Amino acid sequence: MEDSFRTMYSYPKTMRSDCAMQIENTLLVIGNQGPAMLALALGFERFCAIRFPASYRHFKEKMFHILLIFAAIICITSVCVALYTGLIIEKDLAASLPCTLSNAFGFTYTTFNYFFTSFGHTAGFIFNFAAFWIIQSFKNKGRNSQVIAKEIEQIRLMHFISICSLIMVVIPNMFLYATRFNFFTLDYVILGWLNCAFVSRSAFSLHLLGFRSPKFRQRVSEVG
Repeated sequence: MEDSFRTMYSYPKTMRSDCAMQIENTLLVIGNQGPAMLALALGFERFCAIRFPASYRHFKEKMFHILLIFAAIICITSVCVALYTGLIIEKDLAASLPCTLSNAFGFTYTTFNYFFTSFGHTAGFIFNFAAFWIIQSFKNKGRNSQVIAKEIEQIRLMHFISICSLIMVVIPNMFLYATRFNFFTLDYVILGWLNCAFVSRSAFSLHLLGFRSPKFRQRVSEVG
């Protein structure tokens, strides 16, 4: 009788490979790590543009293309590792429904996903903050050259986006990681709101980059 009640009120079981084959988990990994790598690439580019303006003018076109392609390669490689883990290495392990990232790709990879995503956004924020601080110091010293005037608006925009990423992506990711240690229970309503924060941040960033940064649109079209 006890076993019957335990089975009745426990989550249904499935195989890890079944969860790994669900496309939404793969898209979730891409949606997490892709923007993180893009934030890091853009932050690094803005920092170089402000800190080394003379050198930046000589390699800016190639630099952006290389950073964007490099970020895409890292993201695709990470997705391949996730699928290899879920479909090959740990395919026969039991998993509970619903098919979360942990159930699809395992504890180790999911932990990597949390920290890798947080690292990308945090590093992008540091680069943007450094560029913002440098350009503000130039402005306070009265150095308002053509290069500074051209970059200051874009630096402010990227700095604002990186702050939003810290609030809406990095902090929730660390919160989700902390729930693994059973310090507290996570209600699924809270989990839903955290996912809404991820999606809202991504949509908000696309809106800002798409409508307020013609230079970004031009460079992305050049890569395509």
